[in-house]
Amino acid sequence: MEYQRVRRLALHVPCPRTGPGPGILGRQRWKWLVLLFMALGLLVIGLLGPGDVIQVEQPVLSFVGLVWFISGAATLASYLRRTQAPAAGAE
Repeated sequence: MEYQRVRRLALHVPCPRTGPGPGILGRQRWKWLVLLFMALGLLVIGLLGPGDVIQVEQPVLSFVGLVWFISGAATLASYLRRTQAPAAGAE
């Protein structure tokens, strides 16, 4: 088990709080699942991934990119579902 790899991969997990207030994860509870999934996925890649840190970087970047893309698409869909279009001439 290479703890140095796991420690380095932990840097890819986003910080759940940014600034004052409830933070990113406080407003939408499903984002806690995204954070948990990302942390567990990176842990699994770190423990079972091939070779050294350089060889495991491609699976890590692919996994993180895919999780961020899906999370962003879910956020956009949630926003579009809850937001009403402005009335005509309401400028």
